[in-house]
Amino acid sequence: MIVIIFIFVAIFFISSPVHAANGNVVINEIYPHPSTGSSEWIELYNNSSNNIDLSNWKIIDLTSSGGESVTTITSGTIEAFRFFVFEFTTAKLNNDGDIVTLKDSSNTVIDSFSYNSSETDRSFARIPDGTGSWTAGQTPTKGASNGTPPSGDETVPPPATGNIVLTEFMPNPDGGNEWAEVFNPQDSEIDIGGWKIDDIEGASSPFPIPAGTKIATRAYLIFSFSGSGKLNNSGDTIRLLNPDGQVVETYSFGETTKGVSFAKDSQGNWQVTNTPTPGTVNKITLPSNPSKATTTKIKNPSDPSLPQTDPINPSSANQPTGNHNLATDSTNSGKVAGVSNEKDRNSNLATLLIAAGLSFLVTAFAWPVIEKYLWKK
Repeated sequence: MIVIIFIFVAIFFISSPVHAANGNVVINEIYPHPSTGSSEWIELYNNSSNNIDLSNWKIIDLTSSGGESVTTITSGTIEAFRFFVFEFTTAKLNNDGDIVTLKDSSNTVIDSFSYNSSETDRSFARIPDGTGSWTAGQTPTKGASNGTPPSGDETVPPPATGNIVLTEFMPNPDGGNEWAEVFNPQDSEIDIGGWKIDDIEGASSPFPIPAGTKIATRAYLIFSFSGSGKLNNSGDTIRLLNPDGQVVETYSFGETTKGVSFAKDSQGNWQVTNTPTPGTVNKITLPSNPSKATTTKIKNPSDPSLPQTDPINPSSANQPTGNHNLATDSTNSGKVAGVSNEKDRNSNLATLLIAAGLSFLVTAFAWPVIEKYLWKK
C-alpha cells in the first residue's frame, strides 16, 4: 500500500504544472506591426524542464495616452522547452514604441521588453530562443524557433570581395524566376553597369548588368533571370565578374531544394536558408535537408584565396498546435494562437533522469514487500 501511494504522489508531482521561477518563462518574440488583416501576437518560451501553469498571468503594455492595458490569461499551460503564442484580435501594441511586461499570478514581473519603433510585417525576436539578445527586423517565426545566431552581428553586411558582392541567390524558385542579389558595401553610391552574373564557365551566356545601373551605399539590388533560368537545380556554380571580365567571386553548390535560397551570413560564409530575403538583410533558417557546397572567394583576381568547404547542418521545427482561452481587462481582446510542439533536446535528458530516479525509488520501496510476502512463499 505504501508503494502504491508513493507512485501516485510521484506521478502527480512529475506531471502537474508548476509555478515559474523568474527567468523560466520569457517573452521570446513580439509581432507588433502586422499588415492589414493580420493580428498582433506575443510568443513566450519556457526555459525550464517543468510545465508552467499560466493561469491568471498578465500581459501589460502602454496605451497611446500613456496608461496601462492589461490582458489576463484565464487558463493555459506552457510545456517544458516549448512556445506559447498569444494572438490579439484587436490592435494593442503600439507601432511607434511600447513597453510589454509579463507578470505571473502573484503580480510579480517575470519579463519585460521595450522598443522605440517597428517595421511592418517584422518581429522582435530573441536569438537563440529563451536566452539570446533581442534582434529587430526579423521575419516572424510564430510558434517556432527563431534560429541560431551567427558568430557575429547579422545586421552587419558581409565584407567586400570587390566593389560589390554577391549576398544571396535563388536557383530553384517555388514559382517565378531565378534571381541573384548583390550588395554595395561602399560608403557611396556606385555605378555597376557592365558587371556580370554568370554560372559555370562555358555553360551559358552571362547576365550583364545594364549600363547606368546604380546601387546606393549599403544597399541591395535584385536581378531576375527570365526564361528557362540560368542556374541548374542539380548543382551549378554562380560567378560575379567585374567589367574587365575578371572573376571577383565564385560559389559552387550541389543539388537544390525548391524555395530554398543560398545566402551569406554576417561572416561572409554561404549558408542555405528556407527564409529567402531578397533585397533585405539575410536571415539564416536551416531547412531539414540542406545541400553541401564549396565556396571560393577571390578578393583580388591576381591573388586568389584557397577554396573553403562549408558543410551545412540540418535542423527541424514543428508547427504550433492547441488553443486556450485569453481574457482581457481592457477593451482589447485576444486568444492563445498555439502551443508549439518544438522541444529542446535537454528536455529528453531531463525525462530520462526523472524516469530512472522514479524506477530506483519504486524498487527500493517495493523490494521489502516482495521479499516478505512473495519470495519466501
